Amino acid sequence: TLRWQVKETIPEGYTEEHHGWYEGSAESGNTVTVNVVNTYNPSHKMTITKMVKGNQGDKTKQFKFQIMLTGNNIPASLDYTKNVQAGSMAVKNGIAEFTLGHGDMIVFDKMPAGVKYVITELDGESNGYTVESKNASGTIDSDKAVEFTNTKNVGIPTAAVTNTAAIAGVVAICMIGVVVMIIKKKKKAEK
Repeated sequence: TLRWQVKETIPEGYTEEHHGWYEGSAESGNTVTVNVVNTYNPSHKMTITKMVKGNQGDKTKQFKFQIMLTGNNIPASLDYTKNVQAGSMAVKNGIAEFTLGHGDMIVFDKMPAGVKYVITELDGESNGYTVESKNASGTIDSDKAVEFTNTKNVGIPTAAVTNTAAIAGVVAICMIGVVVMIIKKKKKAEK
């Protein structure tokens, strides 16, 4: 009896049922056939960036995000790199969650081709931000660049506030003038 082993180096973008590893035994003089089936699973890269703007934008806050995947070949997990930290997140019922703050970037290197996606920021608007996004939904048919920008401005002077301040300034100058005139009249009267 002879023992045999076959190890395949699986090409990028393919999967193989036995992870490319086969072994067994055969009697001397017998031929052994090994059927290796590779399945092509094309993928693309998705990059998501986050910016916070405005005079009340909290650049230290981590905002919650959800990515929903629909279609065939939805993975059980997504490998990612957030800024420079690598990791993997679970995909449950086609949904994965993550956080991003000002200046953060998360990259999913192997998003399965043909899958539809929708990315939603869960807590931006509820915290008083105006949320703008670019490419937040679509189909993975090429590399995708997704952008989210949150803006929060509070207390910006309006024309009414500016006019009220100008009027108050004029009244104050007039009152100072009246006080100066009264003091001068008193001094003349004392002489």
